Amino acid sequence: MAKVLIGISSWADRGLVESKFYPDVVKTPAERLHYYSRKFPVAEIDSSYHHFPMNRELDYWLNNVPDGFVFDVKAFSLFTQHPTLLTSLPRAIKEEFGPEIHAKGNIYWHHLPEKAADSLWSGFARSVEAIRAAGKFGAVMFQFPPWFHPGKDSFDYISHVKQMLRQFQLAVEFRFDAWLNEENRAHAMRFLKERDIALVCVDEPQGFARAFRRWPALLPASVSLDFRDVTPGHGSQKPPVPKKNSGIYTNGMNCRNGYRRSAKWLKRRMNCILFSRTNMPTIR
Repeated sequence: MAKVLIGISSWADRGLVESKFYPDVVKTPAERLHYYSRKFPVAEIDSSYHHFPMNRELDYWLNNVPDGFVFDVKAFSLFTQHPTLLTSLPRAIKEEFGPEIHAKGNIYWHHLPEKAADSLWSGFARSVEAIRAAGKFGAVMFQFPPWFHPGKDSFDYISHVKQMLRQFQLAVEFRFDAWLNEENRAHAMRFLKERDIALVCVDEPQGFARAFRRWPALLPASVSLDFRDVTPGHGSQKPPVPKKNSGIYTNGMNCRNGYRRSAKWLKRRMNCILFSRTNMPTIR
């Protein structure tokens, strides 16, 4: 039987704070993390997507949660081939390789000299290792952009990612539906399973251009499930708006019942870390 951990992806999410989940006396970030970690056993570190964790951040995360709490770490934006501000790079990288990075404003992975890229991987691994050494590590989550399409170059890049962080459990989230269509699904799932890479499954409203296909038809070896709130954010496409405080999508999908069905289905099939991005008012 699989172990399922349920949590909110960000303990500092504005919607969660405004929902009165935290008592009035809980005001500081440290107090919120301490309170949250006594209610839920898992959370995602999102700030690592924007910059490398600093020592004081690692201390703050690790010293405010109990034994057994799990952090999943979001991969740095350059690692997932997103545009990244040059100022987001660690100072040592900018000082050593800045003159060799020929880009204005945002930089992409291909702008980096090979030695700079290797240094980034090593630095990121050291931060993740600090979390693992404390016994609080779940996985490094790579959230690839919609322009990351299935093909040889993409599969090769994922293999490279696995090689660079081979000591850690990895998870990938695809934002382009073709990864799991009839043509590519079998190969993609076999590829991930052979490398022990978890698939982040997205449950979101269907019927608009970037909607990812429903995950129950998939059978990966391990899954991190990311329930997506139905708020605008898919380009110019606006998904249905949920009825306030109901937990029910206006297209008829019941969030809470969906969670129960999802958890039962997953527990029968795989090891799983279960996330919820939907901050439901019923959570107390």
